[in-house]
Amino acid sequence: MPKFSGINRPYAAGEIEKTPQEKQKELDEKMQKFLAKGGKVEKVKSKITKQMVRKLEVLMKRNRWDIFPQELFQGLKVILYITFGGITLFYGGWNFPYPTAIVVMVVSVGFLVYTRKWFE
Repeated sequence: MPKFSGINRPYAAGEIEKTPQEKQKELDEKMQKFLAKGGKVEKVKSKITKQMVRKLEVLMKRNRWDIFPQELFQGLKVILYITFGGITLFYGGWNFPYPTAIVVMVVSVGFLVYTRKWFE
């Protein structure tokens, strides 16, 4: 690195990263050493068929958006409904206290009637 390299110099504490030209030069030197020792470079035919590539493409397209399990989405739906319902009730209780109280009582009684089957 030059003594004065300007403001755009790397500030990392480790080694200074090499330029792509320097990296390619190193790789070329290593390849020349490998070939000088008697190493061979062979072109090997691919073992992947077009059918395998198509199958992989179909799997990748199908799984691109399917990164979370289905149970997580179901739980997220419940949490979002509860959260937005709570915000709505708070807003309603603040601005419209009596109608909100009636709605809360009706929903509570409906919930008790619905859950009665578990406590018989």
